[in-house]
Amino acid sequence: QYQLQDSYKNTVSQYFDADVFNLDFSDKKGSAKIINEWCSDHTNGLIDDISPEVTPEMLAILMNALYFKGVWSNPFSRDNTAEETFTMESGETFKVPMMKKHEEGTLYKENETFSAVRLFYGKGAFAMTLILPAEGKTVSDVTAALNGDSWREFLMHLEICDADLGVPKF
Repeated sequence: QYQLQDSYKNTVSQYFDADVFNLDFSDKKGSAKIINEWCSDHTNGLIDDISPEVTPEMLAILMNALYFKGVWSNPFSRDNTAEETFTMESGETFKVPMMKKHEEGTLYKENETFSAVRLFYGKGAFAMTLILPAEGKTVSDVTAALNGDSWREFLMHLEICDADLGVPKF
């Protein structure tokens, strides 16, 4: 029943290279299908079901999808990937393929809430920071402890060390 203004569509397209379109949220399945197809198209099929529960009361959905295919600066060896036990926050355990390696010169830091390691891609322009809640802490504890300032402060004080890493394969 509401139409997005052309000026808004043009601005979003021009400055954010984004798709903007109208959906009929009273058609829950049709809207969800369009949203999921958009996401699948923008993640090379890696994410094909992302749509939230669509309700007729909705006026807008803002979405973003990122497809990043990077190569580790210091790759994990396939030979060092093996099934290991992974423990969920709930305490539930199950077997997963775990990528393992010894990495020298790793950026690492821990505090009372979590520990983190920073792994670089390619020539170092991009990095992934992996966070593990401290013993007795939850993901909610970690997110409550982080904001823009505390995260920047944390990253500025990463220390160089050697580490034996185990990361679930993804």
